[in-house]
Amino acid sequence: MSKENILLEIDTSELSPGQIRLIRTYYSTLMHVLKTDQERGYFEGAADLLRLTAALIREAPYAAFSTESHQALEYALENLQERIQRSKIDIYDN
Repeated sequence: MSKENILLEIDTSELSPGQIRLIRTYYSTLMHVLKTDQERGYFEGAADLLRLTAALIREAPYAAFSTESHQALEYALENLQERIQRSKIDIYDN
């Protein structure tokens, strides 16, 4: 594998067409954010990534039969906000 390309393979056999579309949109938006040098694109793209992440979480099978799925999103948002306030964003660079 070259440094210029990363091949990502996702097993979509258990995903719905909606989940697959969201993943494609997420990936496209992520690439835009990582490559942009424009403030507007960066900020709007970052907001879109969080929105898409929430949409993907809501598309999970657990969310379909649980009234607690909204609480999971609230928990995740609170956790992220705490980390931002403490300036502790985890970096996973293997």
